[in-house]
Amino acid sequence: MIRIPAFAVALTILATPAVQAKSHDAASPATITSCETISQPGDYILASDIALTVDNPSTGGGGDCLVITASHVNIDMQDYSIGISCPFSCSPQEYGPVGTAGVHIMSGANNVSIANGEVDNFMYGVLVEADHASVDDFISFNAIVALSLDNVSNSTFTDISFGAGGLPYNFSVGPMVSVAGGGHNTFTELTDTVSDSGVEVMNSSHNVVSQADISCSAVGEAGPGILLTGDSGHNLISDNNVDVLDGNGIEVDLGSDHNAIQGNTVSITSPAGDFAMYDKNPNCGHDLWIGNSFTNASPASCIH
Repeated sequence: MIRIPAFAVALTILATPAVQAKSHDAASPATITSCETISQPGDYILASDIALTVDNPSTGGGGDCLVITASHVNIDMQDYSIGISCPFSCSPQEYGPVGTAGVHIMSGANNVSIANGEVDNFMYGVLVEADHASVDDFISFNAIVALSLDNVSNSTFTDISFGAGGLPYNFSVGPMVSVAGGGHNTFTELTDTVSDSGVEVMNSSHNVVSQADISCSAVGEAGPGILLTGDSGHNLISDNNVDVLDGNGIEVDLGSDHNAIQGNTVSITSPAGDFAMYDKNPNCGHDLWIGNSFTNASPASCIH
């Protein structure tokens, strides 16, 4: 057995730097007090309701409130809202929503998260053009489209309600969610009680829409509750409740293929010409319809 002299042990201890606990004080989040452009990464909070002052009463003429141009931005709205301030009378019945977007995540501003808030009187509640976005616990009042995605990938959207405050506009509203391009996005726990159409996915693949409650109640122009159109493939539409007054429930258009539609409950009120579930591909193409509950369904044998 090799014995280490005591003085060698002592030298070793002295030569070893002492490990000290280091305290890292996390930087306090920056406070947003008005509509602005966020161009630096970091954590942000709303300390109160904020409003965009609009001089142009035309629909969408007011512009955006929060514009995010930096990546790695986290915004906690802390249950406050983004709205419109008008020096004139901007009655929704008269003008429609005068703001463009409550929150606009610009192309290239990746890894942005927004949570816990409301948007009122904008064309788009949240307009997203970047990847790896997250919108959670977000209520969009008085918007034409709650969520609009343009070539967005790898993003998550959950626990979002649309229309809880009512929509006093004189023209059609919706879809609640509009997806164009991109893919690999997840939408869960959506609640839509007011729009003419619920979720629209166009030219986008590998998305998941699940656990949504969609009710489209407009007469003569409602639906589809969920629509896959264009070159949209490999999407999963699962465990949703869809109720449409006058239109198709879940619809897959010609050219959208290799999708799975399963475990949904769909009902429609209007009979002739509308279907609870409707696949326009011959014999449903490579789409899988299974385990769904529906009324007034398409007679296609491929829908189960």
